[in-house]
Amino acid sequence: MGFRLHCPKCESTNVHIERNGYGDPIMVLQCHQCGKQVYGEEAIDALHDEQKREWDKVAPERQKAEAKAEAERRRVAEEDRKILEAERAKARKKQEQKEAEEAARAAELKAWAEKIRKQQAEEAAAKRAAEEAKEKAEQEARRKAAHVPVCLVPIVIIEGICAWKDCDNPVAENSKYCCQECRKKAARWTYHQKKKAERVAARATA
Repeated sequence: MGFRLHCPKCESTNVHIERNGYGDPIMVLQCHQCGKQVYGEEAIDALHDEQKREWDKVAPERQKAEAKAEAERRRVAEEDRKILEAERAKARKKQEQKEAEEAARAAELKAWAEKIRKQQAEEAAAKRAAEEAKEKAEQEARRKAAHVPVCLVPIVIIEGICAWKDCDNPVAENSKYCCQECRKKAARWTYHQKKKAERVAARATA
């Protein structure tokens, strides 16, 4: 810090110089700290020269003290900077560790969810295969039941002879029966045989 004129009473540097009076004003040094006043340009110059000589005498010691204080300030600032960097590094490491733990936990949850999904898919596939097999078996049973012969007792048809099983008369013209009575008997017998076949098919599919 350079030289600054200060109050001769309280040594405050909160002073200023102004011209005071009218006609032939004089220079006045006014201290705003204690109210001390120094009148006259010569008195002010003498005060300035005296304080400047004193300041020059102690300037080396002052500079040395200021340099020492600056070095101490820098040392403290460097220590503070190192402490701050160490704290930031510690916080950064803690944050990285937390992120690594969260990533590991997320990976574990993902693996668990994938395992559950795969297990559910396998169970669904097995259930679907079982249902398809059951459906296929039921279809096969229905197919076999659908091919049950209508007549449990087959009718043997001989060319030229009445188609009714209990008649041996010759057939009528343009018919496979000898008469309407044999045709009706054959129809009733076929109807009863068909109903019996349906009951057998129902029991087979139950």
